[in-house]
Amino acid sequence: MEADDNGRSNLARFAELKAALAAAADAEAQKAAAAALDAHARTIANWWGISNLSSGIFGLIVSFAATIIVSLLTAAPSKAVSDMIDSIRKPGGAILFEEK
Repeated sequence: MEADDNGRSNLARFAELKAALAAAADAEAQKAAAAALDAHARTIANWWGISNLSSGIFGLIVSFAATIIVSLLTAAPSKAVSDMIDSIRKPGGAILFEEK
């Protein structure tokens, strides 16, 4: 487990900052404690140097790969299902209104 400059673990430092936030008396102290807690949480949540915005790229790649794998492993839809989907996609609103 990583340690800060004073030799404390990140988890211990997080617990201290969380306790300081809970014990803060006035709004100014709460604001300062919350800012310190947020800053520390951001430093320990930065896995392998990847920012939260960059992690979206990895999620995109994983979801794309999962889509391809699932589509290759599942059977194609039947002719009846394909015909039903095609009939849903075709616009028919004008014809329905004219009949009534």
